[in-house]
Amino acid sequence: MKPTTTSTSLLSPFNGKSIVLELGHEVGFKAKQELINYLREQQAHISYILTASTDYVLTTTNVDSYKIRRAKRLGLPVVNVEYVHKCRCLRPGQTPIDISKFIIKSAEDQENFIKTGTISMQETRVNVTKANRFDLTKIKLWNSDDVNLPRFDELTHCELGRWAIFKETNDNSSVFFVLELQVIPEEYYDRTTSDYQLRFRYEKQTITDEVSQHDKKVLVQYAFSDDPNEQQQLFASYYYRVAAMPRITRISEMLPNKLGSKLLLRVCK
Repeated sequence: MKPTTTSTSLLSPFNGKSIVLELGHEVGFKAKQELINYLREQQAHISYILTASTDYVLTTTNVDSYKIRRAKRLGLPVVNVEYVHKCRCLRPGQTPIDISKFIIKSAEDQENFIKTGTISMQETRVNVTKANRFDLTKIKLWNSDDVNLPRFDELTHCELGRWAIFKETNDNSSVFFVLELQVIPEEYYDRTTSDYQLRFRYEKQTITDEVSQHDKKVLVQYAFSDDPNEQQQLFASYYYRVAAMPRITRISEMLPNKLGSKLLLRVCK
């Protein structure tokens, strides 16, 4: 009997791993998509921003970006994408590939990774935490119709780091909340078309007649930044605030018509 993808992926070294890709221009779009599809088949979670749950960053030997430097500062392993290619070539029963041999770091860091699962940091976590503390109430929120709204190209190379849709059901109306964390990968980031690399998008739709959708009020707001931690905390703040409201349901599959950004609608087709 031929084994299913699900059963074989349970034994995969990528199963349950949270992986960030930072491949630069050396890996083409089609090759990148094939890599993402393979990792997802192996039950890996592909993230576009660094978080505390990130297991490692996949990259090529010649990439030196802000995300790579930040990963090293946070003690996250930076792994050559060749590791994935080697794992794909393994036959059932063969000895697993040693990931430590693909860490893009000094010999000392590779040895430390073997012992602890992390690499040494250039600064302490205490200092990193202090540097990243900020007051969420001081973040500027822009309305979608503001005259000086910062530029952000969401359709060319933009990707969704996170998104969530909630529905509040009331007696006479339904209210939808859409949260999106949009990211332009550094290899595609162009300041001539976008003022920031990250954008948080908040949408609230109040619909009185959900069938015809004639009586509909829409509020769309944005927050822009180049700081991933700031955007993640802002997303989390909105997420838990909305999730704690009464009569709220999280929508995971069904997308109402014209709800969310064009990027979200394109990704969730």
